[in-house]
Amino acid sequence: MAHAAAGRPDARRLAIRPASPTFRLFAEILAIIALVEVAVMFLLPVIAPKVDGMTEALLDAALLTFSAWPLILWRMNAAAKRAGHGRTQGRGGVDTPSAKPTRLSVAASLSVLVVGLGGSLFGAWQIQEGIDASGKARFERLTEQMKTEIERRLEVYTYGLCGVRGLYQAGRLVRRDEFRAYVKSRNLRDEFPGAFGYGFIQRVRRDELDAFIAAERADGAPDFAVRTSGDLPELYVTKFIEPLEQNRSAWGVDIAADRVRRQAAERALLTGEPTLSSRVSLFHDPNCRSGYLFLLPVYRHGTQPATPEEPRRDLVGWVYAPLAIEETLAGATHMADGRLELEVYDGRETTIATLLYDGDGMPHALPDAPAGTGEDSRMFHVRTVITVGGREWTLWLGTTPTFDAEQDHATAALVGNGGALISVLLAVLVWGLGTGRARALALAEEMTKDLRASEAGARATLATLTAYRSALDEQTIIAVTDVSGTITEVNEPFCRISGYSREELIGSNHRILNSGHHPKAFFVEMWRTIAGGGIWRGDVCNRAKDSTLYWINTTIGPVRDAAGKITGYIAVRMDITERKRVEQELVVARVAAEAASRAKSEFLANMSHEIRTPMTAILGYADLLREDGDMAKARPRRLEIIDTIRGAGMHLMAVINDILDLSRIEAHRMTVERIEVPLIHLLTEVESLVRPQAAGKGVVLSLRLGTPLPERVLIDPTRLRQVLMNLAGNAVKFTEAGSVTLIARAETCGDAQRLVIDVEDTGPGLTPEQAGRLFAAFTQGDSTMTRTLGGTGLGLVISRRLARLMGGDVTLARTEPGRGSCFRVDLPLEPVVGCSMVASFDVVKTAPTPKAVVAAISLRGRILLVEDGPVNRRLIALHLKKAGADVDVAEHGKIALKMLDQAEAAGNAYDLLLTDMQMPEMDGYTLARTLRARGSTLAIVALTAHAMAEDLDKCLAAGCDHYATKPIEKSALLAACEHWMGKKSARVAPPMAVECDKASSAVA
Repeated sequence: MAHAAAGRPDARRLAIRPASPTFRLFAEILAIIALVEVAVMFLLPVIAPKVDGMTEALLDAALLTFSAWPLILWRMNAAAKRAGHGRTQGRGGVDTPSAKPTRLSVAASLSVLVVGLGGSLFGAWQIQEGIDASGKARFERLTEQMKTEIERRLEVYTYGLCGVRGLYQAGRLVRRDEFRAYVKSRNLRDEFPGAFGYGFIQRVRRDELDAFIAAERADGAPDFAVRTSGDLPELYVTKFIEPLEQNRSAWGVDIAADRVRRQAAERALLTGEPTLSSRVSLFHDPNCRSGYLFLLPVYRHGTQPATPEEPRRDLVGWVYAPLAIEETLAGATHMADGRLELEVYDGRETTIATLLYDGDGMPHALPDAPAGTGEDSRMFHVRTVITVGGREWTLWLGTTPTFDAEQDHATAALVGNGGALISVLLAVLVWGLGTGRARALALAEEMTKDLRASEAGARATLATLTAYRSALDEQTIIAVTDVSGTITEVNEPFCRISGYSREELIGSNHRILNSGHHPKAFFVEMWRTIAGGGIWRGDVCNRAKDSTLYWINTTIGPVRDAAGKITGYIAVRMDITERKRVEQELVVARVAAEAASRAKSEFLANMSHEIRTPMTAILGYADLLREDGDMAKARPRRLEIIDTIRGAGMHLMAVINDILDLSRIEAHRMTVERIEVPLIHLLTEVESLVRPQAAGKGVVLSLRLGTPLPERVLIDPTRLRQVLMNLAGNAVKFTEAGSVTLIARAETCGDAQRLVIDVEDTGPGLTPEQAGRLFAAFTQGDSTMTRTLGGTGLGLVISRRLARLMGGDVTLARTEPGRGSCFRVDLPLEPVVGCSMVASFDVVKTAPTPKAVVAAISLRGRILLVEDGPVNRRLIALHLKKAGADVDVAEHGKIALKMLDQAEAAGNAYDLLLTDMQMPEMDGYTLARTLRARGSTLAIVALTAHAMAEDLDKCLAAGCDHYATKPIEKSALLAACEHWMGKKSARVAPPMAVECDKASSAVA
């Protein structure tokens, strides 16, 4: 019992096991680190009050390491002693070598701690360097984008000035209303932000100032005045400035009176390039802010100044734009999302006197900036010089607090502090594992097995990827670059198409392939897309090693690391050089076709003029021969000759009209109307017009309805009449005996109604071969018929194309040699709402037709006839004099202008001006515009051989009240003269408000 009791205390001691030495050491080290960190937190602001960011974190880690290291070493030695002492006591007080391996563990742990702390600090430093380099690269990209944006904004005004100058390069005087219309056509607020408008400054000699002011007041500006000072021999007067409402204070100002403005204008005159003035106070701004003038010289049309004297000799003036720099650059930093600050200085000095623009109102680039606000207060900053309109601007760009806050300041500190903590923990772990070497070896062996298994899997994956890469290389062109564009990898197709070897390409920048074909903005947009993590696609023209160009369709995307950070870019391309070559050939072919079409149109217009002008004399004198004397007593041979002359002339006019119609259709300038038309009356009208031709040949002509038709329809009556006259006239012309029948009916096609008109004849009919050539231009079914009956072969072509313009067609319904043919017109049928249906032509035929009463035309008054052709001049004057008019003649516009002035001065003004439009010296258009510019209300009737609709509109636009086309139809001409004789014209505000001779002197 005693023995048992004596043993119980030892049993209790054995039952209460001491804490693990490793756990105790770990707890002691954590306590040391915590206490030292608290001490460092209080000590750091005292010994280094101005440090922050990464420097503060590194200093914190260094103090923590070197302060905690001795204490940790002390506790690790104590733990080693405890471990050795415990093992000796456990063996009955006999010293054993069991403490030796414990000291080795301490030494190993200490080594791990030292290496780990050093590596942590070095790693933190390297990471911070990388973060700073990345931030700097990002800042440089933003800076380049900002510079590009500013240059782009300033280039916009150059384009605008060149566009305005284009008005003057057409070789004629620009009128005030044309200048105003052009400026109004541009959206100044969106296209040219910061520009108050666009204007034109004209160089005026002081001795010609009064004439210049008078001309401008006559040009629709009665309140125009020139504001100048000094006695310089030349004035630079602001002639136009639009919009005038907000720029009226600058209108008429002589900028030569101001030294800064005059120097800028002189510099633009000598260089011929867009020029920016120094800072001036803008007349255009109601707030009188500072701004600039952007000027571009305008030289006389056709001149290219080469010597120093020629620019001043050939100068007409300057187009210019007044700019407010604050509005021009406003919002430029928005593209950087508030990460950059922008300051702009005039010249290379950055002083408050040269400061042009400051985005945040606090200049940082000033040499005397207050402490803490200078350029060094920004993480990154740069100065760059750009040239704008011949002047140098200094751009200062610096990062903002937003940019600085986005920089990763925590990672390096986390790595340093975390690495130090991990190093301590690893040291403790090494110490704890000093007695567990076997376990570590087993773990190492297991990890080795896992590594070998992973290596085998990696080999298999690599083989698969290699197979995929080989297949891809056969079809595509691949290149890989780093973030700066330096090539790091290419495949064989890339080398083949570029002509460079792989060794030449690796390490080179991608700019080695730049062909210069694309503008800088093209690549800026590409880099902006891929740098932002997007995918860029487009066609790129590159230059091979042998200088040949090739095209590739390119897709570029970013390459990211495991953390998602962009580490480079990969480009996949396809060779599209052949496709681009074919596209270019198509463009060249299209340009050539358009040029040929324009040449054809110009030829037809000139041909029409050259034929119609003499045709006036031919037809006019033929009519005079028939009217001269008693026709009842005239010899039949004479009448036959006169009719032959007139018939041949009318035939020639029909040919010209057919050719012009075909030309208008082919040029897509023929338009159709859709108006309300009495259909039945139109059909009977066609029949009545063709009936005399049929009766003369003994051919029976009939018109009937196949079904009831609406009384009124929506259609183009002129074009429908032309189609039916062509078809019915052809039928009668080619039918020698028998009949021609027009049958009109309505048919239903789906939900739509169609108007179908068949033109049947009993003529010679056509063979299949002849029918196949019918609708080709300038051909007929039978060439012998062409020689016998005449014709151009255009009638059916024009008829078909007119019908198709109206939504229908003309076809050959049936034909048989020797038994006749049937041509069919198929058009949309659109009845007028509420109209009645007509079942027979009897209603129209029985309706009474009132007889037209034609009264003889008598002209009373004075007419001035302006015509350069002597034959037509005599003929038209004879018609007018026979009608009772008092006629004077002039050969061209300049003579007519003098005669009009003389007649008005003598109090015997003319009652009507009848003028040809195409004449030497001064044509009819200029004559009409000049008279309207003077405020003349004399009625003007134009004579023109150009029969195109746009030519007739041109006559009216010039100020004419009416027009008559050549060859002149006597009755229509006399009716027009009777209508306008003595009347006042309402066209008192013509498009052009300056006389030609005044315009010439102003330009000179």
